Amino acid sequence: MSDFNSMDEWQTLSEYLEELNRRSYGNDYTFLSVLEALNISPLELAEYYAEENGLIENAEELGEMFDRDILPSVVEQYGKDDYPAIREAFNNWTDGLCRDGQLAESQYQEYTYQGYEARAAFD
Repeated sequence: MSDFNSMDEWQTLSEYLEELNRRSYGNDYTFLSVLEALNISPLELAEYYAEENGLIENAEELGEMFDRDILPSVVEQYGKDDYPAIREAFNNWTDGLCRDGQLAESQYQEYTYQGYEARAAFD
């Protein structure tokens, strides 16, 4: 976890990183080096950005959205015990969210389904 706790510190960091990214013309090596030096993971930065911009903030929220919006039609078509179909639907859905910019690449790479499947394991 980073040492940045106040919104002012995050805002300053965010502005600095935006400027750095503009100057480096999208050079990911430079950008990632700065994050590493500041002890901030790309996932942590993505989650902060999501929180500030009304996007998906964490894996739990992502799972809740899937359970509410997508899962019912998957269960209706394949049944509640078809976990491969549920996982495939989740993967396809998150692919689309990432392509549409609603989910950052670091979130897409790190998050796993935390909804129905996770709860069903304890039934």
